[in-house]
Amino acid sequence: MKQEKKSTLEKYYISEAFDKDRNVSFNFKKANKKISGNFTEFTDAVEEFIRVSEATSNDTKCWFHRDGAYRGSVDINKARLIVEKVKEKQVKNEDAITYIEAENLVDKAPAKKVNLNEEALLVSFYVEGAETKTAEEIKAEDIKSESNYPVVIEKVVANGDALDIYYHITNKNSKSDTVLATLTGFAENMQPCECRLEDASEAHPIQYTGRGKNKGFWALVSVLVVLIIINIILIVLRATGKF
Repeated sequence: MKQEKKSTLEKYYISEAFDKDRNVSFNFKKANKKISGNFTEFTDAVEEFIRVSEATSNDTKCWFHRDGAYRGSVDINKARLIVEKVKEKQVKNEDAITYIEAENLVDKAPAKKVNLNEEALLVSFYVEGAETKTAEEIKAEDIKSESNYPVVIEKVVANGDALDIYYHITNKNSKSDTVLATLTGFAENMQPCECRLEDASEAHPIQYTGRGKNKGFWALVSVLVVLIIINIILIVLRATGKF
């Protein structure tokens, strides 16, 4: 009996990429290979997958990647449907992957129970060119994350030359607890401290005790006390017949 030869599955990936002005584009690559193309239009990237799929005798599949997580996969037939729908609805490039996921135009792995609090601890962050920027210059949109789930940065707080990032991750209608991560490796903050010297009389009001005004009075009292003591001694001596 002749054995049928199985087709090799070729895997491809389309992922979002951003330039310094936060303009989105899409990288296209084959599994275990370098990026082979970058496309301004989302549909151009999908059409590139369709082109390479038509040129091979093997089965192909393409995975979509956004916000540090995979959003689903498609074969060549669903890829053609995505191009059709995205163009028909005139979906913006920055919303394209979210749209195809929300409209169930991609295949997704069966949901498995996950511990989001544990997954949140696995998130890693980085800032491009961090060594040339101080922590105070960094905004939430400058921070890139790597995670299997969408990462929501709640706030960032400069902590000396480090940056404290408060964040959580989400999975459908669930989210993790807020987690704190500290990012280092920034340029040292050399800005001088802007300190205001307060008027000394405001910060520490001077209280006068009045001793200066009564100095003469207390001197006179001291003299009188001495004279009284001398007189008492003389009286005692005379009384005892010793003077």
